[in-house]
Amino acid sequence: MGRTPVVGVRRGGVGFVGGCSSGAQRSGTRSRREEQRHSSGNRRSASCYPYIPVRGRRAWFRWQASAREDGEGQPGLDAHSTRPPLNMGSEVTNAMPVIMLDKGGGDTLTTSSAAVGENGNSALLLSTDLPREEAMMYESPILNFSSAHLSWVTAEEADAKYLSVRRRHAQQQQMKQDAVAAAPAAAPAASPSAGNGSVYLRAASTFVDFFRNCSPYIHYHRGKTFVIHVPGQLLLHRPMFDAFMQDVALVKNLGVRVVLVGGSRPQIDRNLRRSSIQPVFAGGLRISTPQVMEAVLQASGHVRFEMESALQRRPSNSVSLRTPNVVSGNFFTAQPIGVVDGVDFGYTGRVRKVDVHKIGRRLDEGDIVVLSNIGFAPSGALFNCQSEEVASSCAAQLKADKLIFMTEGEMLVDLQSDTVMHNVPLAAATEFLRLQKARNERALHDPQAAVQSPPPPPLFYMYLMESVKALKANVIRAHLINMHFSGAILTELFTRDGLGLMISRDIYEGIRSAKISDVSGVLELIQPLVDEGVLVARSRETLESEIDHFVVVVRDGMVTACAALVPYDDDRVAEIGCFVVSPQYRGRGKGDAMLGFLERRSLSRGIQRLFILSVRAFHWFLERGFREGTVDDLPATKRAHYNYSRNSKIYIKDLTSQRAVDEEELLRGL
Repeated sequence: MGRTPVVGVRRGGVGFVGGCSSGAQRSGTRSRREEQRHSSGNRRSASCYPYIPVRGRRAWFRWQASAREDGEGQPGLDAHSTRPPLNMGSEVTNAMPVIMLDKGGGDTLTTSSAAVGENGNSALLLSTDLPREEAMMYESPILNFSSAHLSWVTAEEADAKYLSVRRRHAQQQQMKQDAVAAAPAAAPAASPSAGNGSVYLRAASTFVDFFRNCSPYIHYHRGKTFVIHVPGQLLLHRPMFDAFMQDVALVKNLGVRVVLVGGSRPQIDRNLRRSSIQPVFAGGLRISTPQVMEAVLQASGHVRFEMESALQRRPSNSVSLRTPNVVSGNFFTAQPIGVVDGVDFGYTGRVRKVDVHKIGRRLDEGDIVVLSNIGFAPSGALFNCQSEEVASSCAAQLKADKLIFMTEGEMLVDLQSDTVMHNVPLAAATEFLRLQKARNERALHDPQAAVQSPPPPPLFYMYLMESVKALKANVIRAHLINMHFSGAILTELFTRDGLGLMISRDIYEGIRSAKISDVSGVLELIQPLVDEGVLVARSRETLESEIDHFVVVVRDGMVTACAALVPYDDDRVAEIGCFVVSPQYRGRGKGDAMLGFLERRSLSRGIQRLFILSVRAFHWFLERGFREGTVDDLPATKRAHYNYSRNSKIYIKDLTSQRAVDEEELLRGL
């Protein structure tokens, strides 16, 4: 039995639940026959997760069972087991859960965090209202994934998990190399390049391969706008800070439009200690009195000048390299937080408006724009804002392509599959924050709950929250990168594997498993291509029997695209068939998104190769990594039923990892 996470919302004491199985979307209500079939299983009262308060509603998670034709199953697990089967797919998970929220109860969902900004170092932030999107069903391309199983790990734990995966891959590659070496082969002829020259050639070849792999990213990022947050902690490690700023200058020289936002939290604390001023906090925010503001202004100016100085410093091996122009100033206005619950926050403020036109003009002239956490009011007053909020607000109003936070290296991990998450969709990150808020609230009343499930570090939580806010405001991607790795930002931006956590927009919105009610829409969609001879004719009865293999793209209740994924378990191979996008919706990226969805779902099933049979549209697949194959490359079952009179061309794609899918989607502009 395959299982898919479902979240329901209870209103007025009446509950409802809905979800998408791996084959087709099904109702949360089970038939009497299904109840009898599961009555003797592992049925426990804990089959549902605890209710989670969300603005007057209660939500819960449940794992719903669904029959699958691919034979994949975990015997002995009940349909309502709290522990779903392990994900046997790729080592790197990237998914979004099936989420369903009712539309009642207000326009916002309130979140708060145990995080701090420039003006705090403990306790809870003031609650922040995030706009809630219209209720919609999201289905994960990864089987058996749920945000309820997301947790956080430290940098050391993340490294151990990631390195263990890399070590296992290295061992597999070594075994393949050993097998090749053991095979008899003719002795190679003597080469004039043997000896020290061969070492040089190998090094040159390694560099050429590396540069070729980076070149698509260099081309894609040229002209894009990145907002990079530089935490004050980074300045405490001078060699690391200098190397990072040189990497930022290199990113700029590669054609990226760069905006830097400097944080100064440790510098503020240091200045206050020197002045013997005791910091005062309320709701996790520093109360900025006139005396505190003197320390804040000194720290902010120090950080800004250090950043500008580091960007002007040339590397020792590039004396002739032109350093970038750096500009800073009053690029955003601020407003006071004011009095909250009787507490006057003084000169503590929040971002009011970013001068997008002024920043854009400086970026167009090739400058690096540097912002601090000090905001100006039209009255001339200065306010101490959180640099993380400045970065996310600036990215949102600039409509930046990337928002980047440098962190201590914490990562998200999927506890179910015990894998580090290098790419988390916006829907999953949002749900993780909501679940974590509920856990934090329970921990206030139950200290044992805090011991069993410790909250994430405050700054890590804030980075996640600001990233989610920016992506909801149309920033394309956000990255959380370990600042303690030399060259981490270059590795994250210009290589496939990267080092950090990426949060991306939900490019699979509207894609879900097909259900029986979609048959009419699929038939209507494919009929014109059947009439042209491009697709094989399918009767309604045939399509109904195969509907569990289909995924569809739905817009306004209409099927606008479809495809079938048919696995062949004996060879870890699957066929993509009936891949159709409505002519009215072509050129909008839905075909690419649907292909990525199918590739991720295949990887989560352990499928290592995809193939298609086509008589016309094969060039589209060639442009997306497929290669031409022969009938001998087909699985034995498919080869026995190959229609030689139709003479369809065969194209094959080998799947490697979820990160490879990330790369393809990025470079295709999704």
